Amino acid sequence: MTAPTIKLPAPLFARLSPHPFLLRNLTSAADPSRPATRTNGRGTQETRPLHAKTSSLSHAHGSSLVRLGDTTVLCGVRGELLPVERVPLWDPEREMVVCSRTEKRQLNVKGLPVACTAAVFEEKELGEVGTGVAEGRHWLLLDPDRLEETLCREAITMVVDCSDGETRIKSIEKQGGTAIGRELVRGFATIAEKRWKEVQGSYEVRTVFG
Repeated sequence: MTAPTIKLPAPLFARLSPHPFLLRNLTSAADPSRPATRTNGRGTQETRPLHAKTSSLSHAHGSSLVRLGDTTVLCGVRGELLPVERVPLWDPEREMVVCSRTEKRQLNVKGLPVACTAAVFEEKELGEVGTGVAEGRHWLLLDPDRLEETLCREAITMVVDCSDGETRIKSIEKQGGTAIGRELVRGFATIAEKRWKEVQGSYEVRTVFG
């Protein structure tokens, strides 16, 4: 007599066995030529949609509203300029530097450093001793979500700036693991450059004062 097959709903499967569930999503494509799909529906090198809008606050000299997936950030900047010819303008009675409230001057912001993060998901689960060819199989997951971060023990963040037409790496930070080597870092620079173009194209950088 054959034992009945128990099928778990996808949300329950993901909650009970997150690592096998993500692994199944990455390896279950019927067509090998199709890109692997993660639990969140994104491809391995697909980021969350980015939406940005400048000058969102009327009471600030400069402001920006940024949405990245389910994350929303709103920031504003206010400031007063001190003319160079009057530096330092110290008021001994109030014991403070006095700035002009009427004079306004544009502050040209140069450069747009953009951070790009990826996590390495390994076929073998954390703490599991693997053997054979499968032990070395892994996927580079761009812009990992919270679940993926808990399942990965290695990550890399690269900050690049392509404002002057040339890709300049500002910083590289790597955490844990040994899968990310020199060749992968070189390849990741191309991914970070593509991410920079996506961010740059989502909004136009404006002056802070004006």
